[in-house]
Amino acid sequence: MQKTSPLGARRRSLIALTGLTLLVPALAAAQETPPAPLQPFPATDAQPIGMDEAEIKSFHTKDLDLNLDRERYEFLWREGFLFMTPRHTARVAPFEIARFEVTNAQWKVFLDDPVNADSDVTQPGMTLRDIVTALYDIDPAVNPADAQSAGLYIYYRNEGRLMSALNPDADPAWEPLRGAWVEDAVIPAGTKIEYTRILPPPYWKGGEVPEDERDRPVRYLSWNDARLFCRWAGLHLPLEAEWERAARGDEGRRFPWGDDWNPAAAVWKRFRGQDAINAGPLEVDSMGEFATPEGVYHLLGNVSEYVFDFAHRYTGSKSPFKYDNAGCLARGGMWDDENYVMLGADRIWDIGTTQISPELRADGFGFRYAAYPQSGRDLTLELATYAGETFRVSGAATWLPYPVGLPVSDREKRHRRQPLQGFALDGTAGWLLRDLDPAAADHANVRGAARGIAFIPIKGLMATYLKDKGRFTKLSLDKAEVAFVGALVATPNCKITLRRAGQAPAEESDADTGGDGGEEGTGEGEAENTVVLDMGDEWSALWTTHDLGFRYQVGAWLVLEGNKIAVYAGDGSEAGVFGAHLRGEPLGYLPEPYTATWSITAETPPSGGYAGGVATLSAPIPQIEKDGTPRKRGKAVLLTIKVPATFE
Repeated sequence: MQKTSPLGARRRSLIALTGLTLLVPALAAAQETPPAPLQPFPATDAQPIGMDEAEIKSFHTKDLDLNLDRERYEFLWREGFLFMTPRHTARVAPFEIARFEVTNAQWKVFLDDPVNADSDVTQPGMTLRDIVTALYDIDPAVNPADAQSAGLYIYYRNEGRLMSALNPDADPAWEPLRGAWVEDAVIPAGTKIEYTRILPPPYWKGGEVPEDERDRPVRYLSWNDARLFCRWAGLHLPLEAEWERAARGDEGRRFPWGDDWNPAAAVWKRFRGQDAINAGPLEVDSMGEFATPEGVYHLLGNVSEYVFDFAHRYTGSKSPFKYDNAGCLARGGMWDDENYVMLGADRIWDIGTTQISPELRADGFGFRYAAYPQSGRDLTLELATYAGETFRVSGAATWLPYPVGLPVSDREKRHRRQPLQGFALDGTAGWLLRDLDPAAADHANVRGAARGIAFIPIKGLMATYLKDKGRFTKLSLDKAEVAFVGALVATPNCKITLRRAGQAPAEESDADTGGDGGEEGTGEGEAENTVVLDMGDEWSALWTTHDLGFRYQVGAWLVLEGNKIAVYAGDGSEAGVFGAHLRGEPLGYLPEPYTATWSITAETPPSGGYAGGVATLSAPIPQIEKDGTPRKRGKAVLLTIKVPATFE
């Protein structure tokens, strides 16, 4: 349902989206079975990342016959080449990555989804320029080209209403660019304006994809835009290490196709001897002979692809890069880049000398998506990352309450509490349904919304507290400790039913995981005893704003209180600051008491399922030593919770 508000009001964000688009470009007619849209990669503990300075110099001198000496090309070395050094290894969990870049046709499906549509009404005295500023925060005086492109999109999207309002005499000589834009004609108050919350790329006329662009990668997107697509689809932007694993393989090859430079293997500025600066990218399924051995296309050249990570220096790098914790990253180069950046290890943080901010849009930037085989992990990546990585959020050490079981004398010592805080992403228990059709034509594989719910346990509890369930329960009643066990995260438009404070717990039954759920919660008086938590309201306390201005989902905190699990609103701005997010009354309690069993961590992987309107989530909370490492011989609490949830 569209929500109407005055155009003068603050523009609403588009983070609360659900749905799914997955990409399979048109294949040759002779190919009977199209490949899966996602290419899986197994885990590795030693993925080669980056390059050494000597390797980079060798590429320039021996492969390209270029003399890019350090003194003459100081900026290139200081902020570019050295930024991909040194060569090292990284651990990468199992993941899947899209074989192809996201296309214009695919982006069109995303923009046309009803949850991305909105409408407003004009206020007295408004012009087309005023509408552009109100809806898209574009200042025509600062960005005239972008503003004009947005103005023409709004005009053509609402041509019938605006034509009659601005050209009532039907003058055949009237032109929208002159009459509506240059002359700043006033639009009658109360005129309905329909639009998409994300502005279509400027090379789309009137919000429609040019026919010759349908199978080419969408571009002129921001990092925020790419993240919104992935959230909508139940996927994630590839981590930088995931992207590099796909591009360079186990062996750390120099290029996606191998170790030998081939100027015809990637779309770059002098591709095939042509000056391609104005040519743009090729179709995403072109040049298959230069795909990776695993079958992933255009990981070098074509468009630069956003990755999830913020820009930061590798440990041991000599680069004086100064944008740590302030900018985004892209990988892979683009069609008008020079050949000397065409390396699988190259990292892109800038446009000229301007860093990539989350909201910056530029013509050469697009993306591909990734997914985790572990159900629900895509839902929890952002929360676990922001809680656990110091370069993502300032003061990450205070995100969660003081570690349970940490001696009082150690609680003020950052180096003692830091390893014990954050979430165990590997332990995520979840359920996620992606609705896709791998054989769909025209790169438009959407069949419905992604739905999912997940539980992220904390990294662990001190070993002394995990002796038996009695001590575990005692811990939850100890006011000196915060019996914090994890966070609940769901796709937008998910509603979770909670029991109000004071309501007696429901008796456990064998039927609570079956049936169709149609009769659950419909008894007389039941409504007064329950409260519904809407996880999809991006402006609720379950969402927060990062220092850089974009919004993301925190989720709901889960806290043990005796034999109940209390649910508190997530608040990233206060999370973990002396337990500030746990002040006051909880939103409610999960209707079913939790169950806790003891088992060996390695033999109890996290799990999740959904049936009868109830998500059942089980995740191990391991014992940890005082230095934050898992206790090798200890047992874990396998915490199981049941969450009544509905999806719109």
